[in-house]
Amino acid sequence: MTCTRFHLLSLAIVLLGLEAAGAQVVDPLQLRRQEIKLKNDSLRAELNANLIDATRLERSSPERARELLRTNEVLLKNDTLLPERERKDLLDDVVLRLYRMNDRAMAEKRASELATLKKLEIDAFMRKNKVDADKARFQASPSATIWQTQKAYRDGILNTQAQIAAAARAAAQQQGQQDQFYRAPKTTAVPQKDIDVMKALASTLKPSLNGVPMAKVFEYLEDKTKGALTIVLDEQGFKEAMIEVPLFMNDPVTKEIRSPVSVRTLLRMILGERGMGYYLEGGLVMVAPIAKARTKRIIKTYPVAHLIGGQQLVSAALQEVLSRQGGGGGGGGGAPGQLGPIGMVLSQNIDGLMAQVMGAIEPDYWKGLSPNGPGSMQFVPASASLLVDASLEVHYLLQASGMFDPNARK
Repeated sequence: MTCTRFHLLSLAIVLLGLEAAGAQVVDPLQLRRQEIKLKNDSLRAELNANLIDATRLERSSPERARELLRTNEVLLKNDTLLPERERKDLLDDVVLRLYRMNDRAMAEKRASELATLKKLEIDAFMRKNKVDADKARFQASPSATIWQTQKAYRDGILNTQAQIAAAARAAAQQQGQQDQFYRAPKTTAVPQKDIDVMKALASTLKPSLNGVPMAKVFEYLEDKTKGALTIVLDEQGFKEAMIEVPLFMNDPVTKEIRSPVSVRTLLRMILGERGMGYYLEGGLVMVAPIAKARTKRIIKTYPVAHLIGGQQLVSAALQEVLSRQGGGGGGGGGAPGQLGPIGMVLSQNIDGLMAQVMGAIEPDYWKGLSPNGPGSMQFVPASASLLVDASLEVHYLLQASGMFDPNARK
């Protein structure tokens, strides 16, 4: 009996030892789960802190806010531990915030430019009234030659564009040279179908397209715009770029749009991800590889004399150039090929107008503001007009802005 108790006691001691040893063994899989959980929690905390700071700095320091959002974008793109659905949702939210910030910054820039332009107009008007006596004296003077105009400008007597133009006009008339005023042709009416397309592109939607193939996306947009949009593939462009149409049309959208966006922005977003773009032709929205879409441009001229100081200033600058090329006949002076005072004023006005137009209408489209921008514009002195090489859509946006309409500025 004593021996049995001894064996039982020994067995109990052995079992207790085994249990204690088992308690000290750590499961490697459990350790890995804990490590992943800690890393995910740390990443979520960093992302959340960046979002809070970006929201707080959105108004006071937009560049810093964008930097924080871009940091989140990089973190999410490089992450391999977060659940895929959560990572995609967070990444889409960051991209959408960046888009909204860029749109807001562009709107504020346009408002600031318009306010600055209005202030400049008011200042010029006040200065013009203040020096009416000097302007009248130069207009009436029989000896007001181009040389005297330049000298008066250097001496500070003529300090507004209107005064310089009036003095130069008087000089040209005295020399028997009549001003030639450009007669703008009547604007061609915009087809109603194109007006409907532009309105549809500007309309806003709050789509739910994640996972929807491109063919269904196009059907959705056509339906939501009540037939104003007809989206067609440029099959020749697809063929030239060796892109398979069925593959493209069945490619699903991978973005979840959570805020209302314009149809124009939505199209550019989902097509841009696939190296595609669109252009307008015959009332249709033609989808094509981005390289071909950028070649679909037309050239139009816009009379702008009323935006750069008036036709008188343009004529005076041309006369100044002719005077310099003639070796000083009429007192022009200066080296041939170099702008005189009047030409410099006109050149500054033209540069300012171009900068305003490019900054207000599709800034990423112009060569002067974007390295890959296809659009361009140049000034034509003979007609005092801007020669604009751009897509039909950009021309319609220019016309709708009223920037070139002389009646819109009165």
